[in-house]
Amino acid sequence: MDLVLRAESPEAAELIHRFAEALAGRSNFAPELVRGVQLRVAMVLQSLVAQSFLTKSRGGSDDTGEWAPLKKETIANRRRGPGDPKPKSQGPRPYLTASFDKEWRKIFATRKAWLMGKFGMGEQEAGALAAAQAWATVKRMGGQTKLEALGNRSVETGRDTGRLFASLSPGVSSPDAIMRLDLGAIVVGSNVSYAAGFHAKRPLWPRDGRIPSSWQQPLLDAMRRGITEAVALLLSRSGAA
Repeated sequence: MDLVLRAESPEAAELIHRFAEALAGRSNFAPELVRGVQLRVAMVLQSLVAQSFLTKSRGGSDDTGEWAPLKKETIANRRRGPGDPKPKSQGPRPYLTASFDKEWRKIFATRKAWLMGKFGMGEQEAGALAAAQAWATVKRMGGQTKLEALGNRSVETGRDTGRLFASLSPGVSSPDAIMRLDLGAIVVGSNVSYAAGFHAKRPLWPRDGRIPSSWQQPLLDAMRRGITEAVALLLSRSGAA
């Protein structure tokens, strides 16, 4: 069974022309229907941005590019997950056991005193060298720094708090989300304070603002469906169909 919509009359052709002009932002004809088409396309655009974010966040790439991996120091300072190693103490060396920490403090105190007495070093310089020697010894014994305990985890880039991703995702109520339907234009983005800095290092979409080739067909499909429904409604209202 087929549903055929014909628009052969001059009146129908004029309605379609006026609607096309409104979509292009050159008139304010049928604003509620234009907005409906724009909203449909905007939701698909947000979905494509979010999908690309997830792909690159997990180490993949697409035709919008790929992201540089996080540094081990950054990974180590990310919040811990349920399966991550837990601190062994609340002290300044939380991933050392009590016995390793005791050994660290003994080596540090001994070497610092020796460096200051033997070579006349200042307290700060001697302390830095003594700490390095204490860590070298304790690590040979099996002790771990925070960097070693947490720096090799598999984490998703840009998703520490989830705030940036939420602001770019369709169907998520985020105060940071940008979705604006202007005359002849659709704007999506994020108001998260660090979004621009993040985008400068790890692009959320092509920096030149062009729509990636893999996004064009889904956006065109959404626009076609929206236009078809809107035009059908226009024609039924006017009796020109």
